[in-house]
Amino acid sequence: MILVLLLLQQLVAAPPALRVQFVHALTPESRAALYTALRYTWPYWCRPEQREPEGPWRYWFQISGRGSGKTRVAAQQIIRWAQENPGIRILLAGSDAGNCRKVMVDGQSGILASSPPWFEPHYYPTLKRLVWPNGSLAELHSAEEPKTFRGPQYHKGWVEELFHWSIPRGMTEPIAWKEGVVSSVRLGANTQVIVTSTPRMTEFCEDLLLGKRDDHGRRPISDPELLYGKAPASWAHEFEIEVDGIKQKVRLVVSRSSTERNKAFLAPGFAEDLRRQFEGSRLEQQELDGIILARIEGALWTTEGLDQNRVDGVPRIGRTLVAVDPTRADAPVHEAGIVVGGLGKDDGHAYVWDDRTVKGSLAVWGWAAIQAYRTYRAEAIVFESNRLSDQDKRFLMSLDRSVKWVPVKATKDKMQRAEPVAALYAPPEVRVHHVRDRRNPMVLERLEDEMVSWNPQDGRDSPSRMDALVWLVVALLLQPPRQQLRLI
Repeated sequence: MILVLLLLQQLVAAPPALRVQFVHALTPESRAALYTALRYTWPYWCRPEQREPEGPWRYWFQISGRGSGKTRVAAQQIIRWAQENPGIRILLAGSDAGNCRKVMVDGQSGILASSPPWFEPHYYPTLKRLVWPNGSLAELHSAEEPKTFRGPQYHKGWVEELFHWSIPRGMTEPIAWKEGVVSSVRLGANTQVIVTSTPRMTEFCEDLLLGKRDDHGRRPISDPELLYGKAPASWAHEFEIEVDGIKQKVRLVVSRSSTERNKAFLAPGFAEDLRRQFEGSRLEQQELDGIILARIEGALWTTEGLDQNRVDGVPRIGRTLVAVDPTRADAPVHEAGIVVGGLGKDDGHAYVWDDRTVKGSLAVWGWAAIQAYRTYRAEAIVFESNRLSDQDKRFLMSLDRSVKWVPVKATKDKMQRAEPVAALYAPPEVRVHHVRDRRNPMVLERLEDEMVSWNPQDGRDSPSRMDALVWLVVALLLQPPRQQLRLI
């Protein structure tokens, strides 16, 4: 195989006509060997922004959009490190154990799928370990279990979806990052970690990728062309870390790319469908272009706060409601917000777990709300009645006579309605929690983006999903139960 690889290097350097002539002259067996060598030779396939940065670096962040190929970049980097450094120890860290296994190891672009036949690692699931023929090994760790990082030490590392790791209240970064990754990847003279993650609107994300603010509030990286211009883009800055009480400055490199840059290797229509899914929202820039969204001054909610209140799985629920922020037109420009949640049976807290928001006529969003009502066996559908005529209300009831509709009338402006709800998300007595669905982790993503992006002072209308959430929490926690059952 070494001879084949050397031959491949010469072939790539040859003129195109000579390449064709040479390949046609090969036997079928030799062509197959050449194809295999070419398939697993990453430098011939990768795009410029997927190549390892030049010069020394400690952390390399791939913050590209969904489907842009960042997982493949990291898998190839791990394979190369393992192959070129026999006996090396590598850290693989993901948001949870399932993420580590399904994406980093077993995924279509993961380590096993990207490994050449002549250098395949053996995977030991019970040990959470990959071992290569030359003695190199990689161990899997979950950010949900930061204590497992203590003790083992590594030369290199791969961190997956870092900006989705939870940050405990009162802290500025995930425990598994500060006490795990930074402290455990410390062996050898050239310690390096590659990080693959879409960015998020948090101070932790901005501090890492753009550098911490100086005394005047400025960050080292602020060039709009780099941050918001057309992908790909790349930049680097020095970042201070602390290991064993010793502070040191290291070089951090960021590579940003878009989903469309990898379009040739995606399913037909995937990039276009994804663009349509997020069209018109700030998430379109973040999730497809890898853009670091600016935090909104004056917003009533923060990404950190929502993360800190989040729970895994729906607890025992005493009563479930579907809340709707309606539209009136037959072909509305705006969406009808439809959010589902319930009241905890044991603690009396509100839990939010689904977003069924749709764009369409009265009949379209009416049926969507009814479907959510049926799916979760809700007590009622709460809806803002200000926008609907009596005829509209009669039409809604006619869709399904068994459904209970609860009209609520807005008597205060949107800020006055939203502020008491936002207060229920804040310590010391947090009473609202968003539920993390591991099967569909993005189900509340657009709702939460609206929440952290709306500044009540800037004069913009409040977004539909957020309005529906406000009505839901008001009905669950801020109105007497008897008043809620005023059905039509």
